[in-house]
Amino acid sequence: MGLTGFILAQFLSWGHYAADRAAQPPEVSWWITTGFVWLPLWAVCMQALCLLAWRDRA
Repeated sequence: MGLTGFILAQFLSWGHYAADRAAQPPEVSWWITTGFVWLPLWAVCMQALCLLAWRDRA
């Protein structure tokens, strides 16, 4: 979870997200979608693949 949080913070900073602003730049929307949708989806897929590979070893 710590690594994922770090990557999410990087995505938000790359999109120039600032919590103290009332309006955000248009490109921040793409980075928020990447961080909150695609990153967790990728992490779940990687965990599933690791579990499947581990199961075959037993």
